[in-house]
Amino acid sequence: MWPATDDTLITCPDIWRCMCGSAAATPYNTPFRFTSIMRSHSSTFRRSSGASDISPALSIITSIRPKPCTAPSTSRSTCSRTVTSAAKASARAPCPLNSSTSCCRRSMRRAPSTTRAPRAARWRAAAAQGISPQAASQALATLEKRLGVRLLHRTTRSLALTHEGQQFLETTQPALAALARAIDRARIAKDEIAGPLRIVAPKYSFLPVLWPLVDEFCRRHPGIQPDVTLDDRIGNWARDRIDVGFRIGTTLEDELTARRLFALQLIVCAAPAYLAAYGAPASIEQLASHRCSVFRHPGSGRVLPWLLRVGEEVIRHELPPMLSTNDAQLETEAVLSGQVIGLLSGLSAAPLIRAGRLVPLLSRHAADHMSVYLYYGSRTAQPSRVRAFIDLGVERLAGSRDYVLDARELATAEARGRKAARGR
Repeated sequence: MWPATDDTLITCPDIWRCMCGSAAATPYNTPFRFTSIMRSHSSTFRRSSGASDISPALSIITSIRPKPCTAPSTSRSTCSRTVTSAAKASARAPCPLNSSTSCCRRSMRRAPSTTRAPRAARWRAAAAQGISPQAASQALATLEKRLGVRLLHRTTRSLALTHEGQQFLETTQPALAALARAIDRARIAKDEIAGPLRIVAPKYSFLPVLWPLVDEFCRRHPGIQPDVTLDDRIGNWARDRIDVGFRIGTTLEDELTARRLFALQLIVCAAPAYLAAYGAPASIEQLASHRCSVFRHPGSGRVLPWLLRVGEEVIRHELPPMLSTNDAQLETEAVLSGQVIGLLSGLSAAPLIRAGRLVPLLSRHAADHMSVYLYYGSRTAQPSRVRAFIDLGVERLAGSRDYVLDARELATAEARGRKAARGR
């Protein structure tokens, strides 16, 4: 029987619990007991009569057998439900290993138990955490069996590292220190609004929308490193490690979360110079006799028909092109030059119409069945920098009228432009 001493402790991680599962019952005088000492990596513990469902991040083994007059309750403790994600991860049950390497792998998982030097502490510090002494005793014995060496000298009064145990300690300490640093860095990165932020958006005239948003976000958070890709093709969200994306369309993708920002208008536009030289079409049918530009899909190269609203429907209207291009900015410049009439999105057309540089035509046929969306993955465990950018994007762009013209504004601009063209 071991004496009722309370002055010898050895610390070890709670990996014991998640690797070993519930230890087989052994007499209560087993000379080990765990207690958490890693306050910064686990939650506050509370006494409970239920089984322990979350293990602490780091524990202490003590070589005491409680005196009969002072023995605490043998009930276990459970962690607070607010335990950190790192602690939850450490508490997951192990996957069974059936290969020939299972013994070696289990030994490596149990290695951290001897990587802390013996420290003096009180029995009650370990008891306060409610970690089973049986589990500690069995885990250490199992590790020694797997390694085939004795790690601790046991006497009636104390524990001491063997030569092999000391070597084991010195070898594993750097790895455990690196693990602790990695945990700290991960937690800091989760809460810090800094670091890389990968953003994708369509090349289709989206630069005027995206850059002011990125610029404001970087001014607020100088540590942000934006990585922006403008591409009309839809890439692979996971493979490309995208944090936030913007899309234009009518449907949503199931695996992503999307927020609708504003409607995307398609407006027939011409420059005042074009109207002065060629006049203005009075109907959809008259477009065929005008110089029109068309847009080619960047991926397929297919010429896209004009989409026009007729009543409650959106029709596809084919036109003989005077100009075709797969670049929206080039098409906008061609329309501004007075060479062609173009079907432009509100992203590029709305500011130019308000400035008087373009005139909307056939405004009652402007289509608005598509929308601009902000896409992102699940908000669960998202870094703060991603959440903050999403919040700013929604705040600045949701319901924005900067790129949308209402029916009255369109009609007024069209009437004013036609009148100016007739007066030339």
